[in-house]
Amino acid sequence: LALAAAVAAIEAAREREASAPPAPVASNSPAERVEAALLDKLEQKGTPPSKLGIQKFKKRAKQKHLSYLIAKDLVEYTELKCIAERKYLDADKLVRGFANMSGCCSTLEVTKDQVRSTYCGHRLCLVCSNIRTGKMLNRFEPIFATEFPDPWFITLSRPNFSRDKLGQEVGEYLANLTKVIKAIKAWLIRQGRKDELKGLRKLEVTWNEKENTYHPHLHLVVNDKLIAEEFLRLWMRLNPSASPKANKIFQANEGSLKELFKYLTKFYSKDKRTGTLKLYPAEVLYTIVEALYRRRTFGAYQVDFESEEDEIP
Repeated sequence: LALAAAVAAIEAAREREASAPPAPVASNSPAERVEAALLDKLEQKGTPPSKLGIQKFKKRAKQKHLSYLIAKDLVEYTELKCIAERKYLDADKLVRGFANMSGCCSTLEVTKDQVRSTYCGHRLCLVCSNIRTGKMLNRFEPIFATEFPDPWFITLSRPNFSRDKLGQEVGEYLANLTKVIKAIKAWLIRQGRKDELKGLRKLEVTWNEKENTYHPHLHLVVNDKLIAEEFLRLWMRLNPSASPKANKIFQANEGSLKELFKYLTKFYSKDKRTGTLKLYPAEVLYTIVEALYRRRTFGAYQVDFESEEDEIP
């Protein structure tokens, strides 16, 4: 992979330096210049090169490798199952998206002070998802500090269900959330607190491998404890079968923002005994992509905040 080659270039430069005689004038070493160049756009803006080590690039290479394997499986599955059986009208577009994901960040153009590459922006791409998460964190942290004096984190969910009901259930999730927000706005108006609701929400979907069921759930950060409690009360009233343990609120902090802006779904499971990774089947990931097709998983309420989320899968 290109990223793995870049890491090898850094290590080779360091080895050359170790065997070379001392330079008469102190300056940035070749390895330091190459390592400083291998920063993505977010890192160039926010993190001094001296704070980044080679482990950063090894992690990026791993993300690229996993994204390639995921995209390859998805392309094959989509072509064989969807295009051949004419099950999905936008299958061609999905295949192109997965193909772009497989080629994301495949080549790097290294200059003196930066590295340039082509990114796919796909919501399933691990490389682009991490970049997107970092950008959104940097953008929202000032808003969080000034406009959320009493921030609360909310998790809303319903019981798991089978594959064939996922798209319908995701639609019901978003519809119920809209009902809750309208009710809260009316409740605030009655209290003379119009326009006081501020919040962000994220939709995630996970897969239960043992039961082969899917679990959509919502994460929200709002600006007031009473509002958070009302969210939970109204959600449980609309969804009486939901588990009280799985639906909860707690005081939010900076760690809560990472939870809010993280992945759309998990992509693999890890064996606790051996530590080996096992990618989710392409059928599972495709089911999640299909259910979220042309749906925005991120939303903001009365907050001047623009998401980095892509428009299509």
